[in-house]
Amino acid sequence: MFYLPWTLFEHSLIACDYSGWAPQQILAWVGLERYGYQEEAERLAYRWLYMITKAFVDYNGVVVEKYDVTRPIDPHRVDAEYGNQGLDFRGVAREGFGWVNASFQLGLTIVNSHMRRALGACVAPDAFFSATDAEKEGLLLKWGASPPGSPGAESPTQSLFPGTPP
Repeated sequence: MFYLPWTLFEHSLIACDYSGWAPQQILAWVGLERYGYQEEAERLAYRWLYMITKAFVDYNGVVVEKYDVTRPIDPHRVDAEYGNQGLDFRGVAREGFGWVNASFQLGLTIVNSHMRRALGACVAPDAFFSATDAEKEGLLLKWGASPPGSPGAESPTQSLFPGTPP
């Protein structure tokens, strides 16, 4: 399973039908966690966070309103309903979009520390999840992730919200 598809209709132009709509991802993670599927929630959250991070890195800091998770190369290119806010770079909100930002912050609390390190090094989900536990450390170092115990390696949200627990 890559992401959770939400629509039953092909080519729907309704914004919330896109599988890359942040509120639906959040609902899925929380539901999985509440029913004891922590690993599945972590895996889905990592894929979502990676997609947002990769689009941000590859497309000059773009954080759009919705994503098409079936497009691995350019998931931010969505033609839905009233368009994809932030896509044309003229209307890019420097601060991002509320629910996308919230999904990113929440996702960082769901994934484990190895996943946060891999995300910081932009390690693709398939490479990360196919590696054995022993191979993951080498993969993280190869991609330039901070070693365990280095400042920020364990809790990426700590610097964002000083005084709050990680």
